[in-house]
Amino acid sequence: MKICKKSLAAILFLIGFLCSVQLVTAQKQDAVQDSIIKNAVDSQHYTFYAEAATPANSKQRFLSPGYIVQVSKDTVICDLPYFGQVYTSPINSTEGGIKFTAARFDYTTETKKKGGWDITIKTKDIPETQTLIFTIYENGKAYLQARGFNRQQISFSGYIK
Repeated sequence: MKICKKSLAAILFLIGFLCSVQLVTAQKQDAVQDSIIKNAVDSQHYTFYAEAATPANSKQRFLSPGYIVQVSKDTVICDLPYFGQVYTSPINSTEGGIKFTAARFDYTTETKKKGGWDITIKTKDIPETQTLIFTIYENGKAYLQARGFNRQQISFSGYIK
């Protein structure tokens, strides 16, 4: 009976030790992820991957992979779908969605009080002025509001890499 109690105590001690090691490892991985996201935002070099879209006055729609916004210091490449009301239809029927490449744009960053960033990008060289407003969190989760001149606002949720 004494051997059984000692074995049980040893097993419980071992389980507790392994759980604490796993917790420390997970905290280190989170800290590394947070610093990677911070460096990407500070260097203005990241890609937003959209997972879901929420049009104005409608419900959320989950998206297939491949819809992205690439941000770098000198270029913003946007390839997102659009669901919602358009006030002026495009001349070319293949120009649907929110698709553009901008070389001239304003880029402003605000640090949030509880961690993360609010980033606003306003294009200057696109005939239809586009405004992209990102809310990026330290864990990589991100939200995007896309505002166009001739269409209703649409929001996207996804992540940053």
